[in-house]
Amino acid sequence: MNVTATKELRFSCVSTKQFTIALQNQHVWKCVYCNTIFGRRGGLRRHVQMVHMQMMHKCPIENCTHPGYKCTKALNAHVRTHTRPFQCDRCDASYTRKADLQNHLTLHN
Repeated sequence: MNVTATKELRFSCVSTKQFTIALQNQHVWKCVYCNTIFGRRGGLRRHVQMVHMQMMHKCPIENCTHPGYKCTKALNAHVRTHTRPFQCDRCDASYTRKADLQNHLTLHN
């Protein structure tokens, strides 16, 4: 549901002072299940899929027994544990993350 409204965001600081920010005439996206408000339609879509639909993304690797992930970012990180796509061109080492390969390459210098 897309509504145009004034929304107030209330915050508490470390010093326990409260303040309010009023954003007027902003498009907001409201969840029809729990009335949670989002500033972007994509945020609402992900919220509904993960919280209300309990949508799970299964691992595409055959014989993987992991039950699945709620978000594709976590699934992609998991899939990389099955493969080691970042390979050193100077030795047989391979890594699941590019940063780990870059760290390894410092050993060859």
